[in-house]
Amino acid sequence: MMAYEVIEVGNKAADVKIVSLEMAKMNSKIEFEDEDPLLQIFVDSASAEIENYVGYPVLLREDCVIQIDKWFKSFVPSERLAEITSVTYQDKDDNTQTIDAADYTLITGNNMLRLDIAEPENFGGSVTVNCKIGYSETDMPADIKAAALLIFAQQDTYRENGPIKMETAAKAKLRPYKKY
Repeated sequence: MMAYEVIEVGNKAADVKIVSLEMAKMNSKIEFEDEDPLLQIFVDSASAEIENYVGYPVLLREDCVIQIDKWFKSFVPSERLAEITSVTYQDKDDNTQTIDAADYTLITGNNMLRLDIAEPENFGGSVTVNCKIGYSETDMPADIKAAALLIFAQQDTYRENGPIKMETAAKAKLRPYKKY
């Protein structure tokens, strides 16, 4: 069985959100603006809670590094591969060899990286993928957005002594994305 590890999560892309403050306010029918700084904390907290629950970055991260322990024809991680910037491997002499971009394919619909070349004779044991992980606002799944809105509404409703655990409806929306 192939094992992999995300060895560098990278930085969150600038201004990426699961939902905007405006969307959260519209969902909760909030029309005033004097609490916007507090409500923005609730929006940000909902994003963090979602990422903690699913077990990997949902918001787009740049400069991520994934290391895979052996050669593969296809690789499907739990994390969403948004873009591949390079693929390299270590040869038997511990030198880094770059795989030409024409020799791999990112199949976004299946979240699959496919290597279109045979294992090199000098392969030394690991493949490194430099990539972007997560979703931008434009391709954020509706279920994740809905979960963020549910969490936001719960935080706004129970500002002090609310339920400790994430709401069941939000968990149900996030279950297909959870890393087990």
